[in-house]
Amino acid sequence: MPIIFSHRIRKHPRDYRVEFSFDDELTKEDAAVFEITAGVKDVEAENWTDITLRGQLRLDEELLVLSYEDHEIARLSLAAALDIPLEDGADTAGSNIDFDIDYANTVDGVIRSLGIEEIIHQIPTDPILGCLIKGLASTAIGQIIHCWRLNRNTRPLTDLVNRIGACLRDHRVRMLFTFMYRIGRCAVLGGLR
Repeated sequence: MPIIFSHRIRKHPRDYRVEFSFDDELTKEDAAVFEITAGVKDVEAENWTDITLRGQLRLDEELLVLSYEDHEIARLSLAAALDIPLEDGADTAGSNIDFDIDYANTVDGVIRSLGIEEIIHQIPTDPILGCLIKGLASTAIGQIIHCWRLNRNTRPLTDLVNRIGACLRDHRVRMLFTFMYRIGRCAVLGGLR
């Protein structure tokens, strides 16, 4: 799967990395797939410990589905996202997301609708890795929503997913600055947002 965005940070004694990948080849279910990965390792170690969120952009259903460890954790109606301001769609999308609250290890105690960052906050990890995955997930999902909105009337679906992929690649620099802002905000607020 082609990597759209990748970044590494060294906070001694650890290295951290994040990657956002988007496959602009449709699956047989007319979905585009993407992955959001954050990893950590000791500077001297070779192996990374990764957290990977997998997503599907189900174009025929106008639905974004996010999973962690093969368990669906969030659904976002893209049609409902039309009402979300373009500047920060992922941060305000919480009221339009349905949750699998039976998956207690991931969404422990979530009993009401939360935003994307609050869902990811439920995944157990160290605070820096938590800020990285939260920042990248909200950045990537917000940009996917933005790119889908710009191209939503494109048909056939293969052309739509190609245009979304091109839009994501065109906005890498914007994603980098948005990601840096969000991890900075997370760090300043102690991971609370």
